[in-house]
Amino acid sequence: TTVQTGTGSGGGVNATTSKALVKQQQSSFTDTSYVDVADQGNSDAQDTSPRLGDNEAFEEPCDNDVAQNRVNYRSSLKGTYQLVLDGFPYSRHRIRGCTIYWRCVQFRPLKCRARVRTNPAGDRVSIVDESHNHPILRERRKKGTLKYVYEQRKLERSCNFK
Repeated sequence: TTVQTGTGSGGGVNATTSKALVKQQQSSFTDTSYVDVADQGNSDAQDTSPRLGDNEAFEEPCDNDVAQNRVNYRSSLKGTYQLVLDGFPYSRHRIRGCTIYWRCVQFRPLKCRARVRTNPAGDRVSIVDESHNHPILRERRKKGTLKYVYEQRKLERSCNFK
């Protein structure tokens, strides 16, 4: 069964219960032709977002490439991917094109600016910013102690400016 979701005058969208049909108006198609977006042969229907495991090469060479023996991958307690570089854990922050950007897990609590980027296969790791503002943390902070950490950092900064 077909459901009419538009008004029928220029630019309406028709859909069926099994697949969506999108009317193309400003392309090489005529006003009455349709493109079946459920057809996997149609490039518009393909999901081209990079994923971990895709074997695509890094496009740009980088002087900050890291040896593979310094890098590990693990799953966090919440089930997200983490990259561990020299003992510092990074969480996946953003995927742009064929590059995955990772940031230090202490970004929010300690405003750590350390960043790393990888290709989707994870076999090429480059350091974007290596400067951590904290030592390697081996244990989770106890609940409620982050406020104390903030106060200590504030005191350290005020002492450094005097």
